[in-house]
Amino acid sequence: IITALRRREALQLKRGVQTQFLLPVRLRYNALTNRYSLIAQEAADTASGTSFLRLHLHALARLREGKPMTKREWSAAQKAYDDYCQAHRAYFHLRLTDERNARERCYASFAAFDKKSYCEQDGSYRLIISYCTFDEADVVNRLLALDPAVTVLPDQPDEKEKDIASFGVPAGNRLREQIVERLRAALPFYEDASSNEEPLGH
Repeated sequence: IITALRRREALQLKRGVQTQFLLPVRLRYNALTNRYSLIAQEAADTASGTSFLRLHLHALARLREGKPMTKREWSAAQKAYDDYCQAHRAYFHLRLTDERNARERCYASFAAFDKKSYCEQDGSYRLIISYCTFDEADVVNRLLALDPAVTVLPDQPDEKEKDIASFGVPAGNRLREQIVERLRAALPFYEDASSNEEPLGH
């Protein structure tokens, strides 16, 4: 992947009997999980420039070198990525109480994201965090890992934030729904585990 980025080459990914052609634009590192991922555009999508894939390296075992990209293809892919990120940005408000090192864990978890933070009069913290929509599943995972010390707030007006438009569109309500769905899906596993526990003294 690094060689392809340096040489501006396309990549080929074998998926069964089909071959997917990718134009790599970024190699991302997540310090929290110690994992790399590739952001690439499918070669068939270059005309529209409407979608990008984020693929973890464990899903790229059958990745192969492709043909060199022309200067025009490379420039078009980079511009399409920049345009896509700007057009697919979203943000949410987060309330954080500093319990069990929650503040350090939260800031480390969202270190790579654009954000603003404020300290409230009651000692809690308010964050506005912006992300690209192809990272939404990852954002939900990070929020769930932070336990009840953080609360995603409902979407609310931002008249005080002069540059909030650069953060994208509000997504707090959508994230809250996804978190609730994930917790509901996990609840039966916890109920089964608790029902199988033997009372103390047996």
